Amino acid sequence: MDTDTKLKDIQLYRPPPGYTLSRTKLFQLQSVDTSMKQSNKSINIEQIDINELSKIINMNQLKILQIRQTIMNEFIYKLLKSMKQLKRNSQTLNGINYGK
Repeated sequence: MDTDTKLKDIQLYRPPPGYTLSRTKLFQLQSVDTSMKQSNKSINIEQIDINELSKIINMNQLKILQIRQTIMNEFIYKLLKSMKQLKRNSQTLNGINYGK
């Protein structure tokens, strides 16, 4: 009860010109309109963050796919190269066998 009366007294008291009370500023800052504006700003910031995060995730997935593609390309290149080498080796062995 005492705190309620103190708060009411502080709210009713107006300082003389040139003087301000820090508590009255706190009460003035806390209003429905400003709290709604702040919550809307935080929602917008969260939406921007979610959009940025989704872009980053998509970029990371794209990088991973590009890395996988280069690895597969290298693997296929080496596989084809080794198959050609095996074919040459088998042809030379067949040529040697026929030459005997």
